[in-house]
Amino acid sequence: MLRSQAFICSFCYLWQGSLPTSLPTSWAGAPNLIRKEVLVLESGNHAQTIQAAVDEDGDAVQVSQGSCPTGTELLVDFAECRNAARGLNLPFRFDGAELSGCRLQRSCYSSLRSRMFAINGHLLALDLHVSIATAKELERRCQCLSDDLTVALPEGDASRPGDLALLEDVRHSFRKCDGYRIFSDRRPIGREDDMDIVVVSVTQQPTSREDDHWLYHRNMVGLMPAWKHMLESDVHSQYDWFLNVEFDHLLVPSLLRKTIAEYMNILRTGRKEQQRSAHGPLLLMFGNAFAFNRELVTEMGGQWTVVGQTAPAGHAAAGCPTFMEGRFEWPDSCSQDIVYPNMVSVLAPPVPAYGASGCGQKPNDFPLACFEYSRQPVLDTGLDQIGLVQEVIAVRSLASEAEAETHYMGGRLAPHAKLLYTAKEVPLFHHLGDPAARRLAREILDP
Repeated sequence: MLRSQAFICSFCYLWQGSLPTSLPTSWAGAPNLIRKEVLVLESGNHAQTIQAAVDEDGDAVQVSQGSCPTGTELLVDFAECRNAARGLNLPFRFDGAELSGCRLQRSCYSSLRSRMFAINGHLLALDLHVSIATAKELERRCQCLSDDLTVALPEGDASRPGDLALLEDVRHSFRKCDGYRIFSDRRPIGREDDMDIVVVSVTQQPTSREDDHWLYHRNMVGLMPAWKHMLESDVHSQYDWFLNVEFDHLLVPSLLRKTIAEYMNILRTGRKEQQRSAHGPLLLMFGNAFAFNRELVTEMGGQWTVVGQTAPAGHAAAGCPTFMEGRFEWPDSCSQDIVYPNMVSVLAPPVPAYGASGCGQKPNDFPLACFEYSRQPVLDTGLDQIGLVQEVIAVRSLASEAEAETHYMGGRLAPHAKLLYTAKEVPLFHHLGDPAARRLAREILDP
């Protein structure tokens, strides 16, 4: 969490339609996702690409030659392709060369309960025309993978220069969610009309509002009124996943969706207690960022008279949830990475939580979800924040840990090859607060 903060919290919301209900074996750990939806008509001859017609959403019906790229599947015949294009309401032209089939490339994990199909470069459907058309309707709602997340609670203060410098980069990621809100206790000067910033009332603190340590290690003081606002506004019924991140988290929404899907697949295919946990209220811990499913948020709302109580102004724990009394950090602090794992144990019945509550910690059975910049062993690399982003860009092109070791062999980063490779598909980077590093990451890692 930023020590000097303007925004108190942020949440990212996801629709379940952006995640597969299950990952076929052939998809598990798939290294690549196609970034753009393209209905490709495969030419049967060796002609050059004839035409690509793009509609207002950037979707294209494209006539081309060559084999299907990784992550796509050759479908049945030209007539079905033409019907699918019509169902998607995409422009379509062709000069007469014979076609051998078509394929749908998408970056979204999609599953529609009513149609029973899922897309991750593959299309699984009994009715190609209807299913692709239905997928298009979903696409307009979720704007592909990135828009399936909704973010609503950045931690920081919109009125402070440090947070304001990150605001547009934070919004860049948040806009790729299904929806988002940024919560603060005051409106930033000059941004009175910003509709994505929600002002909430925060319990008066022992330290001054202008103190650099205001809400330091007391994130929940801001999060509690933000949660109350979301529960009272019924936003919890509109989305399936809610992600709480901090302002100094670099978030890559496409990888976040993939990580959630991977965690859920591990639960569904894991031990019996894990399989049971995959159905019902659930908390996923991605370091010090947390993903709440709709069922958990509903339980929180139903038991808010218990979990929503906070210490009054004048108390040493002012604004902190009172269910933490007698537990770790009380009354001096109430960090979200301590409170959330305790909160799910207070609910009746207790709610399962999986992952690691500390960034940089790899949980058993699950992939690393948060890369911590500010601690060892990352600091041992000697990389500044821009340098770290550059190395993450580099490892994105490497296929394996062994290839990473070869890539760094003989260089000063050779001892850190395995560590850097772990950042390849991590959706969250913590303490990445350098605006220049964030801009570079935005342009390359999350365009």
